Amino acid sequence: MSRTAKPRRPSAVETDQGGEWNRFHPLTPLLKTWIGFAALVALAINASADYWESVRDVARRIDLAWPLAAIALVLAMVFLGAWAAWRRARFRVTDDSIQLVSGLVFRVRRHVRLDRVRSVDTIHTLVSRLFGLVALKIEAAGGADSALSLAFFTKPDADRWRRVILSRAAQVQPGAGAPARAGAAVAGES
Repeated sequence: MSRTAKPRRPSAVETDQGGEWNRFHPLTPLLKTWIGFAALVALAINASADYWESVRDVARRIDLAWPLAAIALVLAMVFLGAWAAWRRARFRVTDDSIQLVSGLVFRVRRHVRLDRVRSVDTIHTLVSRLFGLVALKIEAAGGADSALSLAFFTKPDADRWRRVILSRAAQVQPGAGAPARAGAAVAGES
C-alpha cells in the first residue's frame, strides 16, 4: 500500500491577497501573559518565612484546597482572557496599508499607510526566543505613537511578512497612499 503525502497547507503569507485577515501564532497568549505567571511565582518564592508560618497556621484551621483553587481560577481567567484577545486580534496587509484590529472589551483599530513605513524590524525577546517566535515592529513616519507591533510569528513567517510589507511599501509612491503604476515617471525625471 503506497502512502501519499498530504498536500502542504499554504501559510497565511502565501494565501494573502492583499486584504485577507490573518491571525498571530497560537502561542501569543502565553507569551503576552507570562509576566503575570512569573510575578505570581516570584511572590510565592519571595514571601517571608513569617508569611509561610501564617499560611501553615491558617492551613491547620481550614482546608488548603480553597486558596489553591482560587489561585488556579485566577490564572485560568488571565489565560482565558489572553486567549480570547488573541482570537479577536488580527491583521492584514493591503495594497496601501497595514491594519491591526485588537482588543477584547474595547476594540482598537490601528493602521499604518505603506507610504509612511520607514522600517520593519524583527524583535526577539528572551521568552519568545525560547519558543522560536519573533515579533515585527513597523516604524512609520509620523508622531510619537507611530510604531505598530505585530506579535508573534514563527521566524519563517516573520521573514515572509517582513518581505511582503517592505516590497509593498516600495511599490507605493510617497504621499500617494496608493500603489505606484509600473513604469510611472518619477517627479523631476524627464
